[in-house]
Amino acid sequence: MSKHRTLPKCGKSQTKINENIEEMEAIPIIGPDDDDEQLKLKAAMRSLSKEDMRILSYYAELGSYRKMAVLLGASATTWRREINRIRELIKSKL
Repeated sequence: MSKHRTLPKCGKSQTKINENIEEMEAIPIIGPDDDDEQLKLKAAMRSLSKEDMRILSYYAELGSYRKMAVLLGASATTWRREINRIRELIKSKL
């Protein structure tokens, strides 16, 4: 799914996801104990699109591709592919 999927609004889950995205966006660029790898990871996370952040947040919140498929539609395979695409995007920036 190289073209980003538009995610539906999902009530309480959507509220939690929005909170997770706000937390990701609020990650300080430099923390007192950050090493080079942590700084690179933070920069990579902050460079993600809102949609990619939302997808990662759903995955972090729900913990499985199958649960994402049930809640959001599309297949578990589609969500696995999206998460892997985002992981590779992050890895490419490290």
